[in-house]
Amino acid sequence: MKLKKVRRKPWRRLLRLPCLLPGLAYSQDRASHEAGDVQFEVVGQVTNPTATTSIQYGYLAFINGISGVAPIFNPGPQNESTAQFTFFNDTVNERVINNGTIRIINRVGTTTIYLNPSANATFANPASFQNGIPVQTSILRHQVVIDTVTGSFTTTFVNTITSVDRFQIDNTHFRLGKVGQTFRTTVLGHLNSPAPPSAYIAGYAVGPDLVRP
Repeated sequence: MKLKKVRRKPWRRLLRLPCLLPGLAYSQDRASHEAGDVQFEVVGQVTNPTATTSIQYGYLAFINGISGVAPIFNPGPQNESTAQFTFFNDTVNERVINNGTIRIINRVGTTTIYLNPSANATFANPASFQNGIPVQTSILRHQVVIDTVTGSFTTTFVNTITSVDRFQIDNTHFRLGKVGQTFRTTVLGHLNSPAPPSAYIAGYAVGPDLVRP
């Protein structure tokens, strides 16, 4: 007795593909719920008005849970002039430590994240990054580690959220975190002379899932 060989029909394999493709197409933009995942990315500048005060300001270039779901830039090149989400840090020095060619600066202060649908910020005017509606405020502590030879530095921020406000983009409502949550932001930067700005920065924040309905 001969056993019949059953041929698998190629179209059956194709039916399985749609289950896989969406995940591949949106894997970089979908919300992740892992505690150590990147929650947002920042691009900005620093201005030090005095020897003991510093402001850092810029825009959010990616927000986990919003990017890919709703636009965070207006049409045009994606930069400070089209970014709908901006941030502004106001900080004061706690101490400065010199260790050979390394300088360490500890600061404390506040962070505010704004939603500005008009998206009209410009690095020529740091205050323009405070336009819009505050959607999150937090207290911060950060440490700056500067290579005084090359002018490059790394800064680590630890923020604790103190207030959040619900906002809407394209008929979808969001909140950026909840009171009491903490997140950590790491930025790389380079000093600039002559100021302003005092430095250029870019980096990312990690922590628990921030974006929620």
